[in-house]
Amino acid sequence: MNMRLLKLTHSGWNESEENMLFEEVKAARQLGKPLKSVFEKVADLTGRQPNSIRNYYYVRIKSMDESDEMFIGATAFVPFTDSDVRELLKTILTKQAKGMSVRACTMQMGDNDTSKMLRFQNKYRAVIKNNPELVQSVIEELKAEGIEAHNPYKQSKKLKAKQNSGELLDAVSSAVDGLSNVEGLDVHSLFEALGALAKSANRGAVALQRISEIENNSYKDLPRVYDELQELRETVVAREEELSKQKERFTLLLSIYRRLMSVNRDFLGKTSVLKVKVLGSYVKELSKSISDCDKAMGEYVI
Repeated sequence: MNMRLLKLTHSGWNESEENMLFEEVKAARQLGKPLKSVFEKVADLTGRQPNSIRNYYYVRIKSMDESDEMFIGATAFVPFTDSDVRELLKTILTKQAKGMSVRACTMQMGDNDTSKMLRFQNKYRAVIKNNPELVQSVIEELKAEGIEAHNPYKQSKKLKAKQNSGELLDAVSSAVDGLSNVEGLDVHSLFEALGALAKSANRGAVALQRISEIENNSYKDLPRVYDELQELRETVVAREEELSKQKERFTLLLSIYRRLMSVNRDFLGKTSVLKVKVLGSYVKELSKSISDCDKAMGEYVI
């Protein structure tokens, strides 16, 4: 069934439209995507307005029983109240002042549930970006209570460097979380390959630096110096060849990973009916990607 056929002008919601809406919600939650993207996608498929879809969704959520199949997995998107937002800011700004990263704080708030963590983290960053007046108000309130609060708009160079390091760690952790959900992908081997690339690049840089030091200094033992230079140059050439091979392998693995993500994203984005129809081709494409990944990793030697 072509989902574009749902794009009709009507006022009431039919069963197929409602099922599609909640399927998209569950798929978005699994991928850590904002609910706004779901409303926009369903609006494009049905011809309705995103705001209308949003209102209908929350009305249905409130009317459902917690045991309802469609309700399960959808509650992660219940909107924040003003009170919720203030408490969210207080908690994160207080913990940041003590050196905790945003990711670590929101993961703790979400009881180590990645979906909940992303919900808190995305909301916090959106408020920091779009509502600085509210953020400043919360900071002043905490100070009045004698509680130290982090100011995200004023950072010393030292603190900024520390937080940039924390954000890099957050980004890597998020990448690992996402990669771990890709069936058949050996995340450990992938990051070992990245580590090997980094080591090769570092060894090459050290060798080049040594060559520069030798060439910029006067040595009496010129024959020995010449031999050392030749040896170092050969080492650099060998490392460059090794690095080139590792880069090619990494590019291949990255391509396979992107293909896996695309196949899974497309499949998860379909309705239950369409999933059944394309299951065979989905499994075939998934198997091919996994086979290609196994082959690439099997040829890899650190």
